[in-house]
Amino acid sequence: MPVELKKKASSATNSTKRQSRSNSSQKKSKKKPLDNSNGNGSDLLPESIRYLGGKHRTDHQRSKYQQQFKELTTVICASHTARRALAPLQASDINATAKLNTGAATAGPSFTSKDFVANAFPILSVGYLTRAMGLNVSDKQVTSIVELIEEDGMSTGFVDKRKLEQVIVDALLTRTIGGSTLREFAVAAAASGEEANAGKISLERLEKFTPSLCMRDNEASILRAFEALDLEQKGYLVLLDLHTPLTTVGERFSNEEIEEMWRAMQDPETSRLYYRDFVDVLARE
Repeated sequence: MPVELKKKASSATNSTKRQSRSNSSQKKSKKKPLDNSNGNGSDLLPESIRYLGGKHRTDHQRSKYQQQFKELTTVICASHTARRALAPLQASDINATAKLNTGAATAGPSFTSKDFVANAFPILSVGYLTRAMGLNVSDKQVTSIVELIEEDGMSTGFVDKRKLEQVIVDALLTRTIGGSTLREFAVAAAASGEEANAGKISLERLEKFTPSLCMRDNEASILRAFEALDLEQKGYLVLLDLHTPLTTVGERFSNEEIEEMWRAMQDPETSRLYYRDFVDVLARE
């Protein structure tokens, strides 16, 4: 075969191979789109991607908060006199005390001494624990948590830390104390029988409980908000600095609301708001 014909044949063959590889590459690139209509598309994604959304992230956060709760309660209980105070108590003593207080034959669950001691957490440390977990709660909210989970009958000075964990972890996930998800858990526990109710929150109490928001702005974010209004960085604001943004942006305040707020915050001698004095108050109020 002449040299020129050999070159043409070789060129044609190479062209055919390149075309074949190109077609093959195009077929591979045309992947079937994920069908998320039934919520199953996410199951086809890599684990690392699925983790970033929905239930996987929530489960991870819940697990992290539960571990943090366990570590903190262990430290608090170890440094507290709860063990020494509760060790001599017997189950009959606890139930007898409840009967005297309520006059009923049975009052709440009958804890054994071992169970009571293992799960007791001092009421006086509830506020400290809740804030240490990252929730900025008021004293009133701490009291409401105790009332929600404390056992019926005369107060022993302790709450069940299993119930406390449910309230705090749910609040960290939802930013609400006693919200809808906590009620769902209580409904599921009530439907599963008495044994499963050990350490579970009373559904009856939850139905009467008024949920409240518990994640508030921290000091740094509040300070930044004030500083954004203090354009000249004077360290204080005058009424006009607040009036314009509060009446024109976002949820607008009335003139009466602004005047009332200003009277509470201003320095009466200078008619100025030295906002750094209020940052800590607003963050914890």
